[in-house]
Amino acid sequence: MLRALIERFAGLALAVLFVGLPVQLLIGRPSVAWLLLASILGLWGARIVRRLLVSSATSALARGECKKARRRYALVRFVALSRSIRLSCQLSLAACDAADARFEACLRRLDRALVPASETSLKAVALNLRAYCLARSGKELDRALNLAKECVAMRPHVPGFRHTRGLLLLELGRYEESIRDLEATWREGQGSALFESERCFDLGRLWSLRGQEDYARDYFARALQAYPDGPWAQKARSRVGPPSRAATDALETLY
Repeated sequence: MLRALIERFAGLALAVLFVGLPVQLLIGRPSVAWLLLASILGLWGARIVRRLLVSSATSALARGECKKARRRYALVRFVALSRSIRLSCQLSLAACDAADARFEACLRRLDRALVPASETSLKAVALNLRAYCLARSGKELDRALNLAKECVAMRPHVPGFRHTRGLLLLELGRYEESIRDLEATWREGQGSALFESERCFDLGRLWSLRGQEDYARDYFARALQAYPDGPWAQKARSRVGPPSRAATDALETLY
């Protein structure tokens, strides 16, 4: 509570310094009322700009435009006074590293992001990112699975958390459990095309490991179709072949 009050006071003080006082000098009419009004409007405008930057960064990350997302998250983190906002941006920057397959960089950033236990949503995001990076790196898979299970227990309706758990189950060879998680993350007309491409690629890997190459090729084709310019489409492109009619009909029943 005290930290939040300090952050609010610091924000108002900066708004007075950088907005209120310049407006006073511009209009040439010293007034406490005008000073406070201009400062409050400046603070309100800054919050709107910050939200727009975060929204555009999130959209860029969902499209796989990690450089653009990284620049915007870094800017918000640099100017934010709120510890919670800075921490959220730090985790978003870690997500950019993970999306760029820079898993070691992501893990190092997570080591520096000390998330308090009270920030349960941010804690779940941090745990999921760590589990995801370990899964893609093929390291400490049992530990990573426990982290992923903890995330799902905290936020069971977040598709990304279910996907990470399904990915780890896939890496551990627990295919029946994996397919339930990977298929549960599908949402008609919702979510990121990049995420759908990754989900289908992982399902293609799963069916391939189970010896069902027709199903696998269909899912690789779906990965390519979901987001043709994304990294998962590039991985799937070399593995796509002509699907059989039986496999196509079977997959359509899932949707």
